[in-house]
Amino acid sequence: MVKETNIAAQVNIGIQRTSMPKALRTLMCEAEFSDIAVTDFEERRCKGGDWGLERTLIASLSFEDLRDLRETLREVCVILGEDAIAVKTNRRSKKGFLVFNPSYVGERYDFNNDYFLDYKRNYLDY
Repeated sequence: MVKETNIAAQVNIGIQRTSMPKALRTLMCEAEFSDIAVTDFEERRCKGGDWGLERTLIASLSFEDLRDLRETLREVCVILGEDAIAVKTNRRSKKGFLVFNPSYVGERYDFNNDYFLDYKRNYLDY
């Protein structure tokens, strides 16, 4: 059972190397081990930088410990073969950040809000 939580977040997971069902299952299974609740999700297709049309899993999460969220998302990166996952929370001045795959050796770029897809409802207000 998931504990009472007090931090809300959104994540964007680009679906380049896997399927949407696998990405969602992976996120939900890994989150369950860390008492992170996946409260809602949607799939969106958008034009992405150098990649052309990109499918993105946008998920809303609730949790208690930012360290647990980071570790869980690192594991999701590894399982799905993603370089990084973008995150926005209702903490840290509502500023976003990236969680990188531990084996990623490329440039550690910064979070860019222009590329972040916000969930259809305003999760940061609750």
